[in-house]
Amino acid sequence: MVSKDTGINQPEQLIESQLATSSQLTFYVRTNAHSAFSPNNDRMLTKFYLKIVLCLLVALPLLSEVTSQNNDATMTKLVGVDFEVYGRVQGVFFRKYTQKRSTELGLKGWCMNTDKGTVVGRIEGEKEKVELMKDWLRHTGSPQSAIDKAEFKNEKELSQPSFTNFHIKK
Repeated sequence: MVSKDTGINQPEQLIESQLATSSQLTFYVRTNAHSAFSPNNDRMLTKFYLKIVLCLLVALPLLSEVTSQNNDATMTKLVGVDFEVYGRVQGVFFRKYTQKRSTELGLKGWCMNTDKGTVVGRIEGEKEKVELMKDWLRHTGSPQSAIDKAEFKNEKELSQPSFTNFHIKK
């Protein structure tokens, strides 16, 4: 059937033409409602669905690649930081618990007692995990410890860790 407004006789031509507006498409649908399930409409729908599928096949891998690159950049950012913890942190298994918690978080480094009665050390690993450990050193520690304060110095981004594990220095 030929549309009275445009002289176009196929829905594909109507959609592809630069003249197609929503009112022209509405008119076409109303005047051809009796043939909604005709073979021509089935072909048009099939072409439309194929176009959508092709667009998704092209777009989804690109979006996935961009998302994984962003996640990789934030997840693999390695940092190292020196720390010193003040308070009742010697003779209360603070170093042992620090080693345990660091290992649980996948961090590398070391810690040791000082002559001043503090515990010093270095932690290295993913930034997010290092931040968790810094919070643990500030507020948690070993069950019998009493932390007054924790200081962090020389925080820097790393290309790779300097240590293979977390160990206690004597």
